[in-house]
Amino acid sequence: MSTVEKGRVGENLAGVYFSGLGYDVIARNYRRGRGEIDLVLRKNDEIVFVEVKYWSAYSEDAIEYGINPGKRARILRSSRHFLMENPQYDEFHIRYDVLFLPGTGKTARHIRDAFGEDK
Repeated sequence: MSTVEKGRVGENLAGVYFSGLGYDVIARNYRRGRGEIDLVLRKNDEIVFVEVKYWSAYSEDAIEYGINPGKRARILRSSRHFLMENPQYDEFHIRYDVLFLPGTGKTARHIRDAFGEDK
């Protein structure tokens, strides 16, 4: 399976996971400039930008490798574009989460509020 295919599988699993928690997926693979946001979710008055890591080769301890400062900056920049293009969410609480899916048979780890503008 290619990296792109694996990423799509992970994002689909993440969509199912978050739907089970009552979130609506309002965008997938949102791209602006050099940045991409895997999932944009909505629940009540909250918008959540999610980075999905679906790794079998790395442990969850390597999450900082995958979500380094450059990656976080690109996600933050893309999220600002998303919010400018969708002013209906101006009054919503914004959060940035990471969902780590470690491969077959292991438990997902949801890191709420993993990073943000002020972290």
